[in-house]
Amino acid sequence: MRPAWALVGSLALAFGAAAEPVATLHELQLVNGVLPPEQRLIRALKGDAVRLRISSNQAGELHLHAYRLSLALQPGQPAELAFTAHASGRFRFEWHAAKSPGAVPGAAPPADHHAAPLALLEVRPR
Repeated sequence: MRPAWALVGSLALAFGAAAEPVATLHELQLVNGVLPPEQRLIRALKGDAVRLRISSNQAGELHLHAYRLSLALQPGQPAELAFTAHASGRFRFEWHAAKSPGAVPGAAPPADHHAAPLALLEVRPR
């Protein structure tokens, strides 16, 4: 007869042990405030370290509102946003273009929070 701990170990191998958190790097290239379709879904597991390296041909800000993260971007200057995927679910990335030269000083750039998101972060439970 096998000891109980051997049975538990065998079950863990048979069903797969819980995956350890991983670090992922996603390269994103914004052109006129739009990402290519293959870059619009970023997947992670809860607890993973996520790094986004983002380039844009326009000035503006990228927001991941549910995580309360933002990143200012300037044309031709790649920037990085790094965070831990601490909450599971689907979360919207939004792009807010910089104000045009004729904009009223102190006014916020227009943003439509009801429009389609720039991209989605999909975090699944471990």
